[in-house]
Amino acid sequence: MILRTIVGLFLIMSGCSGKQHPADNGQPVDHELPPLAIGIVNGVNRGTSYTDASGVEYNLRYIPVTLTNDSIVPVRVRIAFSKEYAYPGTIDPDKFHIIPLPREWALEGSGVTDSMKNALQDFIASPSMVTTIAPGDPLLFAIGTLYPRPPKTTGVLPRALFVHTDSTRFSTCDWHMQRDPSSAKLITGSQIPLGLRMVFGEDCAVIPCGHLSYLKG
Repeated sequence: MILRTIVGLFLIMSGCSGKQHPADNGQPVDHELPPLAIGIVNGVNRGTSYTDASGVEYNLRYIPVTLTNDSIVPVRVRIAFSKEYAYPGTIDPDKFHIIPLPREWALEGSGVTDSMKNALQDFIASPSMVTTIAPGDPLLFAIGTLYPRPPKTTGVLPRALFVHTDSTRFSTCDWHMQRDPSSAKLITGSQIPLGLRMVFGEDCAVIPCGHLSYLKG
């Protein structure tokens, strides 16, 4: 199922020119920038197998993600994961990886080539991505999970990247990030947190995975 999320937030940036308006406490605040509007489309889960250099066999499950900058200013995107993760509770002693994947993994109708698999070790070693989306432009990439092949382990499925502005979202999942986004950060525009919903069989979890921010001019 493809999910479409539109996020609109008013951010206030320090050092912006423009008329100042009185705040509720009587102190002036900087001029407000236009709303940050980011469209997020999470695609259908895909999968393939992968064998690393030491011969360990993995399942690779991944979802295409499209971020669209509907704002009138550039937006910086930072996606970052830990190098490995433990399964929730005690359902499995093994570890798994979560990695951002480049555009070629998210294209429709394209197969997974040997060269794409050969590059996976670089993403495992450095599971992060930093880029900028110009106003009106889309960013296409993928988010994948690598876990040892069954019957040894439980499956790990990435389901949805989301901008964390609603503390009631995915309320049945085990949250591993702050449930309520910091209003102070949202007001200053320093960071808008991103979360990723993961599914482990009948269980689910939400983990922190980066943030969005305005580029200061």
